[in-house]
Amino acid sequence: MLKSLLLCLLLAIHVCAIPAQASVFSGKEEQIEQYTTEILLKEIDLERYYNKYRLFSSKDPKYRYRRYFLLQQTAAGLTLGSYIASCADLGKNLTTPDRISVPLAERTTKIGFLGVIFQGGSSAIELASNVSTAVKHKVKKIDPKSTAKNVQSRLAEIDSLMVQRNALVQQLDNKEGIEILLAEGRVLKYFRDWCLNEFADIYADAKSYQASNSIYYVLDVTSATLYGASYLISLRALDKPHLFNPAAKVGIVGDGFGIVSAPLSSWSYSYLYKHHRKKLGINMKEKLYDPEEIAKTEILALKSKIEKSDALSKPLLSNIHARLSIIDFWSCEFDEYISKTTVEDRRFQKVALQSNISGPIISTAFLAQDIMALVAANSLKNNLMKSTTVGFISTIPPLVASGASLLLTSYWAADEGIHQHILKKKGHTPEQLIQKRFAVLGEMETKLQRIEK
Repeated sequence: MLKSLLLCLLLAIHVCAIPAQASVFSGKEEQIEQYTTEILLKEIDLERYYNKYRLFSSKDPKYRYRRYFLLQQTAAGLTLGSYIASCADLGKNLTTPDRISVPLAERTTKIGFLGVIFQGGSSAIELASNVSTAVKHKVKKIDPKSTAKNVQSRLAEIDSLMVQRNALVQQLDNKEGIEILLAEGRVLKYFRDWCLNEFADIYADAKSYQASNSIYYVLDVTSATLYGASYLISLRALDKPHLFNPAAKVGIVGDGFGIVSAPLSSWSYSYLYKHHRKKLGINMKEKLYDPEEIAKTEILALKSKIEKSDALSKPLLSNIHARLSIIDFWSCEFDEYISKTTVEDRRFQKVALQSNISGPIISTAFLAQDIMALVAANSLKNNLMKSTTVGFISTIPPLVASGASLLLTSYWAADEGIHQHILKKKGHTPEQLIQKRFAVLGEMETKLQRIEK
């Protein structure tokens, strides 16, 4: 890392020391220089454009995390309270099931029902927010599809300039000079492909992130709706015990949706990311690849060739070398950006893994309760004491799960808050890192314009 920073510093010093050149080129060389500068400036502007889109697309609706956290915690708290009361009443009446309080059972069922309203309601609000945001973006033409069209149009302009530049290069008389200028053209093409490859990642992430979130919210709303139906049937079952059987069955179906919601959401992100990235390449008729290593090798080889060549005028060779140094400087800054975002990506993957593990475990605890309730409603319906014992045992897994959900969510929220504070202090939040990239792009533009003078 230290070696990389030192290299970037040396490159920055070299770039700052670029001398202004007077116009000493032939007509064709002057045109080639103009095309080269214009291509690089358009590539820089392309990178600035899609990174602005990155900032925009990754921004969640205002108050989402705070709102969702509070509603989910309220749901978990209500659920925990209902199971504590049920467990306590059943536990003290294991040998006297006829003394179990029906009014208390009614109240705890209503509290549990209120809990699933908060649970499903929180996801329904965020799902509606996603739909509303997507519609607004579509109207303003800042949605993924419109952005991709804009990028494609910019690439077409760059490609047109490259064709014109290469045509002029081929008209020169100096064979070695042509090879050098064509090699610089290849570097420009790699830079262009580099930008396209990064945009493809941003585009695929935006599309898959929005969709996977919505999938989770839909599954959570479905699960909560089924839980709500189960609670309502259970309320009627207090007067008509035969309804405990369908209540448990509906609850089991709801548990199934709860178990798969987090893992399916994560899997859908991975699947959709690959799908949208591949589809973008097909729609744009582009081969998406990472040209970083090829570009760096080409730059080193071309620099070495320039230093030994006298095929072109010294001012022209100096300009080519200066532009390569600017791209090299950009490459160093890009590598530093990637190294910092990679750390954040790993943390995101860790948090996702925790949710994929904890979510199904918590939902499985509720599944265990519904299965035991089904057993009590069928096999033990004629044995009141045994069915009471099974009912008591069945309240323990969801009680523990609700408590764990309450604690884990609080811990993760606190941990994320601390993490974001540390990132902000270091200047490593996604927004701060992108702003630094904008500063680098601005510096590159200044140096390029200085070469042109």
